Amino acid sequence: MTTTAFLAMAATFNLVCTGTHVQTKNNSVVPDTQFTHAFRVDLDSGRYCRASCEQTLPIFQVTDTQIVFTRLERDAILIEVRVSRESGFYSAISNSPSGTGWSQGTCTKEPFTGFPARKF
Repeated sequence: MTTTAFLAMAATFNLVCTGTHVQTKNNSVVPDTQFTHAFRVDLDSGRYCRASCEQTLPIFQVTDTQIVFTRLERDAILIEVRVSRESGFYSAISNSPSGTGWSQGTCTKEPFTGFPARKF
């Protein structure tokens, strides 16, 4: 892909991600559940929102190959949500002393439906 073609790609879009979530709580496995997550993404402003989009959040990192929406690593807690820009593969992990959860799925690109209006 040429630089011109790369720059012409839409920097705003929605992602609809579906897959399976697995978790453990207090050393017991909780049955798998299916999920659908909707993201609204603006790569130019470095912001995104989820679900009903009541507020936007900063994107942690964007590279040519992935979007890392969230990454938090503090004490014994790890939370990370990422999507491959090449395959659409979605992965999320949350790890804390009380349990671990992980999700895997696939995201599809949809037209951008906008962010909430700013109050000021």
